[in-house]
Amino acid sequence: MLNNLEGLNRYWLKCKFPEFVKFAIATACLLGLSVLFLEMASVSQSVRTHAIEWSVGILLSVKLADLILDHRKGLAVLAMGTAVFYGLLPFALSTVFQPYCGKGLLSTASSSALREAARLLDAACEHAAFWTLVLGLIVFGVALLILRPELLRGLRDVGFVANTLRAERNRRRGL
Repeated sequence: MLNNLEGLNRYWLKCKFPEFVKFAIATACLLGLSVLFLEMASVSQSVRTHAIEWSVGILLSVKLADLILDHRKGLAVLAMGTAVFYGLLPFALSTVFQPYCGKGLLSTASSSALREAARLLDAACEHAAFWTLVLGLIVFGVALLILRPELLRGLRDVGFVANTLRAERNRRRGL
């Protein structure tokens, strides 16, 4: 998707985006689509408004990422911001699943394994804030480990990374 956006907006974007940025933007788009789907299921009147807001937010995020990459140590800033984004995803998901906590949806299941799973889910719901925090910290740590090469490359940057990303963009227009 972002490759098509880069091809359509040759003059709007300055830098070629690293793959981890493309993946984070795709994740944000999927998160937005899932929220819109849940709102459509609840027959909310503001689905169109939220769709427009989310689309504008994604486009502004793409341009902000482009501007950050255009500066010295921008890759490090973007890698850290991406890790924070992934670390915050469990908090966003917890608000989506919060209405289902304590409902005992699986408690009437015939299988003992499903009843045990329901018991564990109910126990986790009692301490949802704690488990959300723990999961968020774990996801943040794993994201930092995965993005470590880009983070280190960005920290060592003395002005060459942005030039390389701009040169790559100019050399491969329309990707």
